[in-house]
Amino acid sequence: MAVERAHASAPAWVFDGRVAGLDALRALAVVLVVVYHLFPSALPGGFVGVDIFFVVSGFLITGLLLAEQRRSGRIRLWSFWRRRVRRLVPGLVVMLMLCTAAAAALGGDLLVGIRRQLVGALTFTSNWLSIAAGSSYARGFSPELYTHTWSLAVEEQFYLWWPPVIVVILLLAARSRRRAAVLLGATAGALAVASAVAMALMAGWSLDPTRVYYGTDTHLFGLMAGAGLAVAISSDRGGRLLWLARSSARARAAATFVLILCAAALCLLAAVLRWESEWTYRGGLVLVAALTVGAIGALLVLPENSEAAERGALSWVGTHSYGLYLYHWPLWVLVQGAWPGSAAFGRGVAVVVLTIVLTGLSFRYIEQPMRRQGIRASWRRTLRAWRPSAAARTPQSLRLRRRSVVVGTLVVVAAVGTGWAAVSAPRQTALQQQLAAGLIAADSTDPDVLTSAGTGAGTPPVVPVTPSASAPASSAPATSPKPAVTTDVPTPTGRNISVIGDSVTVAGAADLKSSLPGIVISAKVGRQMVEAPDIAAELAKRDRLRSYVVISLVTNSTVTDRTVDDLLEAIGSHRAVILVTGHGDRPWIGPANKVLRRAAKEHPQVVLADWDAVASEHPAMLGPDGIHPRSGNTRRYTQVIEDALAQAATEVFGR
Repeated sequence: MAVERAHASAPAWVFDGRVAGLDALRALAVVLVVVYHLFPSALPGGFVGVDIFFVVSGFLITGLLLAEQRRSGRIRLWSFWRRRVRRLVPGLVVMLMLCTAAAAALGGDLLVGIRRQLVGALTFTSNWLSIAAGSSYARGFSPELYTHTWSLAVEEQFYLWWPPVIVVILLLAARSRRRAAVLLGATAGALAVASAVAMALMAGWSLDPTRVYYGTDTHLFGLMAGAGLAVAISSDRGGRLLWLARSSARARAAATFVLILCAAALCLLAAVLRWESEWTYRGGLVLVAALTVGAIGALLVLPENSEAAERGALSWVGTHSYGLYLYHWPLWVLVQGAWPGSAAFGRGVAVVVLTIVLTGLSFRYIEQPMRRQGIRASWRRTLRAWRPSAAARTPQSLRLRRRSVVVGTLVVVAAVGTGWAAVSAPRQTALQQQLAAGLIAADSTDPDVLTSAGTGAGTPPVVPVTPSASAPASSAPATSPKPAVTTDVPTPTGRNISVIGDSVTVAGAADLKSSLPGIVISAKVGRQMVEAPDIAAELAKRDRLRSYVVISLVTNSTVTDRTVDDLLEAIGSHRAVILVTGHGDRPWIGPANKVLRRAAKEHPQVVLADWDAVASEHPAMLGPDGIHPRSGNTRRYTQVIEDALAQAATEVFGR
């Protein structure tokens, strides 16, 4: 396919060679993402690095296509797609085989859902397959190996349909370069606005924003914002303005200020945005895209400064950003699976080192050769080195032979491991099985819990691969013959204790029931603190809210002072409230624990059960996700609650 053009234009110089400064932005983006994944409490909004990538990709791909059309009078779509395959697929395939084989060696939970993940990664449909499967980006029971390929899927889908749109628009406006630029810019702008509006409107549909975050339709605005900037720069007027700006000392000073401002603002957003917050999707990510557009524009005005900045380590990180992104997350999951009880910081450092080593090897021996020569040419070159001829015995050919033996052996072993992983993958993780048993235990004292979760009473529950985060408040337990609160409060026993919890409570439900017979356990996978006031009010209305109320709801979302106040109002001042802290590396858990600790100091009826402190002292008792206690290790969770109940009996009721 091609679009014929009869004349060239001066603005093509912007994309004729390497665009200085983009590697610096790529470096910033990948550092933010890696820190967010490996040390989430240090940079809770580091996921914005993906949106920086989107803007850079949209800008560069659109600019290169328009530059090609101006130089040659046509856009060769097949050639473009072939280059994309060379650039992305070899490194991706090798990463998938190596990491899947390693997961097969470790076995267990790491292989759950691996077939879907591999299909999604290889076909660049990970985002939609994950949405269809109900997977959650940040709330899964066990982290998936290839969760991060959702963003590659969004980009590849963009690469598939956006170039033909450019071709069609250029054909429609073949007689007017200015009209073509206007139509392209308007199309990019309209798609960006539509995507941002769709994200904002859908942000409140569910307590889990995975659908909004993963969706190509709702997360397209960054790519289209970058594309719109490329269209503007590639136009005659945009090229002239850029040329004038580069020649003006005042414009260069303004660009320097804009660049510093945008970079600082991006770092600030990486520190303050929260993945689970509605405001992230109602303006936060759009602001990230706008700031990235501003940063790119400023870099274009300052090419010498941009080139000077892209030296040393920054240049290496930017150039290798694709490999760093590919390897860091699956390595993190693998290291967690291999050493679940190790310190998070030590694991993070080990993953960084491994990521740098594998990225460097992949870039040198896989990505670059395939990118320069193509897959078929690289294969033919390797075969020629093995021919029994004098030319095949040169030092270069001998090196190629040795390299092909090493790479070939690794590929065969990895391919066998990948096949074994796909065949032997279990259907459920150990935690899912534990939660199934916990739901049954909770159901024995709270019959409506299982019904509200979608399974009939007495039917063994099937725990989904990822938690549902959209439980309605009306899912609270139904009627019960148990007595309500009495004025004479005895020592805490199961018969005067109610628990409202999430999956951590579900995991420990059997031990709670055994230690505190008669306890009311209203626990559900994926439940959030924002649901607790309505659940408590419903329990109180049905005489199921007892003298001691245990709240364990930090795992899945942020907690605010307002929500805690609403909860205490629903519970009533005549009851003792035990707030259980959460534990894990999810960025909202730390701030939520601070809110609970503050509530325990400010409200006389509140006592803190510091599960976070106990879990931090005994990390080996936790499962691969670092959040839920393993089966057989739930006694500590129960003991934390029992100690807090005893404290409440003394401090709240004076016993």
